[in-house]
Amino acid sequence: MKPSFFKRLAEELPWKDISFAALWDPNGAIGRGVYAFIGLAGFAIKYNMDRAVALFGFDRHWGIRNYWIPVHDVVSVEFVRRSEAQFLALMVLLSLPFIWIGVMQTMKRLRSAGLSLWLTVLFCAPFVNVFFFLFLCLYPERQLDEERLRGIDPGESWIGRLLPRSALGSAAISLLITVPIGIGMVLLGTKMLSDYGWGLFVALPFVMGFVAVLIYGLREPRSFWTCEFVACAAISILGLGLIAL
Repeated sequence: MKPSFFKRLAEELPWKDISFAALWDPNGAIGRGVYAFIGLAGFAIKYNMDRAVALFGFDRHWGIRNYWIPVHDVVSVEFVRRSEAQFLALMVLLSLPFIWIGVMQTMKRLRSAGLSLWLTVLFCAPFVNVFFFLFLCLYPERQLDEERLRGIDPGESWIGRLLPRSALGSAAISLLITVPIGIGMVLLGTKMLSDYGWGLFVALPFVMGFVAVLIYGLREPRSFWTCEFVACAAISILGLGLIAL
């Protein structure tokens, strides 16, 4: 007797290759099937959780479009009412574990595809991240050696060769690169675009910390806490620079 369609589907799904601990681990590599399964399942869980919080906690509608425009008729953070600020703060807080899992799995998928880990930044780009996800779901895997599977790149890019190997030197170079760029992005948004928007207060700090750690760990593997320090230092120095200006 042939197994039912749903039984065969359950057997073919890649959920058996996924463990809870592996969702948070940046090491290793995953195939496009596992990546697509994690991405779609994570979005379904996140979307329904957001809908429930918005409806039962704040009596408001939440749809797909709200991920790009969380609050209608508000283009600047300074005009957000207190109830809306509380709602948005809770939504950002609920997003943090999903962002972490998404970044970790994207890094592992890029590694399995033989692509640069710097492309992980596209995970944070609005609209672009949707097409980036589809691209990674379709791009074929590449045969990797044991070192690459553990997240160790035996070769060095020309950018990596320009960076010092010491932790202190890499941290200094990381801050010298990210902080001026961050200040430039702030000045571009406030002076030229005249907008104190969501990108300034949410996207920019996240991307700055992420890029700072990427540069810091490009030459040598670094510990988790030193990466945390470099990310927080980049954002803190940016804030001090803005106060000085």
